[in-house]
Amino acid sequence: MSGEATGDGLLRRPDTGAPGVTEDGYWLGVDLGTTYSAAAVWRAGAARIVGLGQRANVVPSVVFIEPSGALVFGEPAVLEGRADPEGVASQFKRRVGDPAPLRLRGAPFSAELLSAGLLEWVVERVSELEGGRPAGLVLTHPVNWGPYRLELLDGIAQDAGFDRYERVAEPQAAAVHYASQARVEPGALVAVYDFGGGTFDATILRKGDKHFEVVGQPAGLDSLGGVDVDAALFDFVLDAVGPELARHGLGEPGQPGGPDEGSGLFADFARLRLDCVEAKEVLSSNAEAVVPVRVGTLRTSVRVTRAELESLAGPLVEATLESLQGAVHEAGVEPADLRSVLLVGGSSRMPLIEGAIRSALGVAVSLDAHPKESVALGAATTAGGLAHATPPPPPAP
Repeated sequence: MSGEATGDGLLRRPDTGAPGVTEDGYWLGVDLGTTYSAAAVWRAGAARIVGLGQRANVVPSVVFIEPSGALVFGEPAVLEGRADPEGVASQFKRRVGDPAPLRLRGAPFSAELLSAGLLEWVVERVSELEGGRPAGLVLTHPVNWGPYRLELLDGIAQDAGFDRYERVAEPQAAAVHYASQARVEPGALVAVYDFGGGTFDATILRKGDKHFEVVGQPAGLDSLGGVDVDAALFDFVLDAVGPELARHGLGEPGQPGGPDEGSGLFADFARLRLDCVEAKEVLSSNAEAVVPVRVGTLRTSVRVTRAELESLAGPLVEATLESLQGAVHEAGVEPADLRSVLLVGGSSRMPLIEGAIRSALGVAVSLDAHPKESVALGAATTAGGLAHATPPPPPAP
């Protein structure tokens, strides 16, 4: 399923061969996340994030299939999906290994096929920006994936045309990036608290001479992530404007009399969900945010404070803390033994989380300036070690 990435997010089949590997043979690290994906390159002895999106370095892990059959990824896919939800798919990473296909425009698609398409688009986008294809790839994965799902991941990389390929668990990649920023002595223990868009993972790692090793049994919550905080905020806003919606004769999605998929009103509610996500991100740095409500003929807004968001997110964060403490217990260590807790994933930016971890464990907390990018940067740093271990192949004809 090869294709050519364009600036508009489209993946199109090329008329000629793919661009050859650049002479310096840079390596690529990719984090295909549940809600966002990121890429970083290892070149000239350093890892550097690549700007995949129009407005941000990371892009939504979303695919849209146009009526013509063309595939659209990232930000453009989100925009297209607002008006035409029948052709859009998101969070399909959760479904890797599930034999039941997703249905888009009535046609079946496996999560593996959609993931391979997203990876190919990322590779072509990076190749465009870097002047050639990478010499090799390091792809991240959840630490709790078993042999079957890892085998499917290998197939996804092979479909993208990579013979020189390695995979690394997401918390290990995060720890590698952390160690590239601060000196970590061999034997030191770190915990990775990965609160992503669709899942939560907690892992304890010990620094070895060359690598980080998982200690004990990682803990995770496959059905809890930032999207659940988004949903709670969306419900909060709907409760606030419920009487006004009723006066305008507007039913809520999923309720009797609510909008059908594909209708303009359904698209209005989809836009409201995205506005709630933006408000949540604003509240990571501001004390309050305003959510505009433009549904049908209704024009109003809802003011949300950080305290209100933290009240909504509190039970979810408490569940992640229990999972983190479980990982510490399974590792057979004490919280005081930890050098630091690394916060990974966009949802980790909520100020509530850092304070809750300090209070629960009493250890130092490290939050990267761009937590959505740290796993990809760690994958690229890992790729740098592979690049030194094996020389890059000659440029393709």
